[in-house]
Amino acid sequence: MAQQGIIGTAGHIDHGKSTLVQALTGVNPDRFLEEQQRGMTIDLGFARLPERPSEPEISFVDVPGHEKFIRNMLAGAGGIQIALLVVAADSGTMPQTREHIALLCALGIDQMLVATTRIDLIDPDLLPLVEDDIQASLAGSPFAGAKMLPVSAVTGAGLDRLRNAIVSAVTALPDPNPLLPAWLAIDRTFTRQGIGTIITGSITQGTITTGQSLTLLPQDISVRVKSIERHGTQTQTASAGHRVAINLHIADKVSIERGCVLAQSGAASPTSIVGVNINVHAEAGVLKHQQRVHLHTGTATLHARLHLLRGDNAECADNPHPAQLLLEQPHAFLRGQKVAIRLWSPENIAGSATILQTNMPHKAKRRDNVTLDTFTMQGNTTTAAIAAHILTRHAAFTTAQLASELAVTSDAIEDALEEAIMDGKAALISDDLVISPIAAKRLIDTAQRHLTDFHRKNPLKRGTGRDSLRIPLQKAADVPDYPALLAWLAMRDVIEIHGAIIHLKDYVPELPAGWETPVAEIEAVFIAAGYQPPHPSAFIYPRQIPIGAILMYLVDQDRLITLGDDIYIAKATYDSAVAAIKGLADHPDGITVGNVRDATGSSRKVVLPLLERLDGLGMTRRYGDFREWVGPRG
Repeated sequence: MAQQGIIGTAGHIDHGKSTLVQALTGVNPDRFLEEQQRGMTIDLGFARLPERPSEPEISFVDVPGHEKFIRNMLAGAGGIQIALLVVAADSGTMPQTREHIALLCALGIDQMLVATTRIDLIDPDLLPLVEDDIQASLAGSPFAGAKMLPVSAVTGAGLDRLRNAIVSAVTALPDPNPLLPAWLAIDRTFTRQGIGTIITGSITQGTITTGQSLTLLPQDISVRVKSIERHGTQTQTASAGHRVAINLHIADKVSIERGCVLAQSGAASPTSIVGVNINVHAEAGVLKHQQRVHLHTGTATLHARLHLLRGDNAECADNPHPAQLLLEQPHAFLRGQKVAIRLWSPENIAGSATILQTNMPHKAKRRDNVTLDTFTMQGNTTTAAIAAHILTRHAAFTTAQLASELAVTSDAIEDALEEAIMDGKAALISDDLVISPIAAKRLIDTAQRHLTDFHRKNPLKRGTGRDSLRIPLQKAADVPDYPALLAWLAMRDVIEIHGAIIHLKDYVPELPAGWETPVAEIEAVFIAAGYQPPHPSAFIYPRQIPIGAILMYLVDQDRLITLGDDIYIAKATYDSAVAAIKGLADHPDGITVGNVRDATGSSRKVVLPLLERLDGLGMTRRYGDFREWVGPRG
């Protein structure tokens, strides 16, 4: 059972919307003197239904009915949960009545009560005819069969029944999900001396608390909540379904206006391209590719061009139409958010859009089956939406990022991810990084291609440096955790990792014909020579047996260790020398060139580069002529 809710009026001018709100709440929603003098609502008005014991907190947003102020009407309707359609019994449905109904549908409002006002001005026998006329206007919409509530704000007839119906409708609303990120579309902003910036709006999801840091969008600026009021009463917290005034602390100078959004940090980011499904209104005719339109969502009015993906035209008969909205100014959206679309001129309703992808990096390819399938999946289950969303970018997504961009809870993401991975629709790079199967294939193909090319050009080398794939893989798909990516490629049996070296799985350098015997002979000479290794020039073989290549092959295989300047020692000799140097760690004179030379029976020519190698590996640390052992002692 909901503890709060927001009712929004709708209907033709001069049908008594504001009068009805005042009769219910005792508050005149017409805030400006001009409105009161002219008897015509121009901008949004707000009021609260006086509460009785055990009743929810009910807020009213009163909107103008004149066609000139339709943008203000849309700004008010963007944050409501239940529409209160007001139709004067002595006039019946009028053009703005029908337009408001269509716009409420476009904004995703799906609940409505109908107040038939001014019943004191007609013969009671005519009331059924008026109600039939209203129901005819609601036919085919989510509001078909809406409850009719005859009322007179002058005599008070029907007010109690209307009030009870409003309370029942709000009480029946589902409890808001506390796990969703906070989202408030700003409808007013002003400054008070000694207090600072104050914004007002309707919280459509999540919870806002005093002291909380939020993000102002599309400016993408961090702000802090200093205090919260609900209809003039200070409170520490407010949730979806509350009308609030919030005093903000803003470190930077910034312009805030109607249409801006106050959101939980990380919930969304400003974007200029969003992916949508468009439903064309029955009376809109044909929408065309690249057509310029007005958009209305939350409290914002935006301008955009349609980037149709299936063809050049969009008609009602073929709804829905996958498309992108190319915004003329950045804005922030949540997945699933509804957008009303109006023609550029005349500003008649064109249709509605549902946000599928909130932050697309570029225009999508038109008439492309993969793109169209992606948009289709975006509109389905959370699992399908994940599979489709990760296809939009060759990049890794975190679970928090997916939860934010798809506007679902972290728990729902984790459950859906598990299903998507099991179905092969997603690949897990690490505990918190997921990519699409296409991105996974790009990464695997890139690693195999680059390492195959390396092995072809360097057949005697076991592998290449582990950083050599960083840039190619980054171009294939943006995965921020490179070590985790290498580990994933190894787990997929694409590569093997040996310390600082990587190579293709199961790759073994293949010696040219006739090299096996010289390789074995040269290695045997170094093993026998111990700490007195020969110079490479001491080996004499035919020209087709290059000594340098063989020595590098043995080094690459960890069978020889190079100390630089044509000095090589066998791996077993090197291990023995390291053990001897480690044994000198407690020597009274410390580790010196002299006592290492004595301990190994070698020469300064070998000992000095050997110690410098250990310095470079961090196993010894030099202090003048002395060194200490800092490597592992075990």
